[in-house]
Amino acid sequence: MSKHAVIVVFILLAFAGCKDTDNAAKWAGTYNGTTGGAYANTFNQVVIQESSDNVVRIFANTVQPTGVYTYAVIQNGKVQSSSSVTFNETDSVLGVAQPLLLVGTVTLNGSILTLQGTGINSSDTVAYYFYGTKQ
Repeated sequence: MSKHAVIVVFILLAFAGCKDTDNAAKWAGTYNGTTGGAYANTFNQVVIQESSDNVVRIFANTVQPTGVYTYAVIQNGKVQSSSSVTFNETDSVLGVAQPLLLVGTVTLNGSILTLQGTGINSSDTVAYYFYGTKQ
């Protein structure tokens, strides 16, 4: 193998070993859509903010003519990749007396965001989902 070929192979291997650590920034934005499951028609917007390289904050909002109301906030969505976030934390949800353990996944395919999960407290377990596009 020639000296130039060895250098090219070395450079290619170096780039292959580089990992994109700023996945959270790719998720940031506002997504408008619809909900279903137990919380059908409760929130119609998801806003994702970068918290750190691998953590995002997820706001489930209801947009109405009178304003924007936050339905729930997931503080620590764990970025698994540029297309997957998971969450598992207890949070307050608008209109629910007890905090819920919110467990779920968020996927991003181009500009399409899908959020699926369950909310669990001492008296109930409910499934919910959101499907929306980036604005």
